[in-house]
Amino acid sequence: SDLKKIYLGGIVLILLMWHFVSFFYSPLIIPSPIATARAVFHIIKYQNCISNILISFGRLVCAILSAVILGVILGIFSGLNHKVRDMFFPFFSIIQSAPPISWLALAMIWFGINGKTTIFITIISCFPMIFINIIAGIENLDWKLVEMGKIYKFSNYKILREIIMPALQSYFKSGLNAAIGLGWKVIIMGEVLSANSGIGSEITDARLNIETDEVLAWSGIVVVLCAFTQNLNEKIV
Repeated sequence: SDLKKIYLGGIVLILLMWHFVSFFYSPLIIPSPIATARAVFHIIKYQNCISNILISFGRLVCAILSAVILGVILGIFSGLNHKVRDMFFPFFSIIQSAPPISWLALAMIWFGINGKTTIFITIISCFPMIFINIIAGIENLDWKLVEMGKIYKFSNYKILREIIMPALQSYFKSGLNAAIGLGWKVIIMGEVLSANSGIGSEITDARLNIETDEVLAWSGIVVVLCAFTQNLNEKIV
């Protein structure tokens, strides 16, 4: 309850500061919170808000699922076998070192200007978070439980399902939550630069028309969507 009050107080403080700063600049530079709220209602009422949200959300889900599958499988194998980890280390270092914008440029060459490009760079950006957290979970695993499972003649599959996977749940949940947050940012960035549909495409149109209030409105919608999906992850996983 106290945490919620502090959180709401922080939001109110940000809105007040934003409103105060907006007095000193043109609405084309910094529109007020009220003007931005009007833009949100205009987007919901007159623009294809739901369809664009669903397009971006669909791309996010596709990318996160792919990152999870790759991250969990490679993370488990790398965590259990140091030779496998050493083999994947150069590949992982390249992914971590290269900025998303570089992957975006390559993806635009490989896939063209469409949703595939956005999905690809999101997978590349989110995969390391799942991978690292799975390896961290395995490194902190209580191996005495695994040995006990072997004593009771558990199959390798049963050891994985009954002992290893439950122990990795908190690490997986943390990695997935971070991946969702980063995923929204990368999806929107990719759509702004390389797609003709989705929320990022609408932000591009607003920028070209110098509709700063709509740019902020769509950005606010993304923040809400990100918070909603992260909270959903906290409750489900």
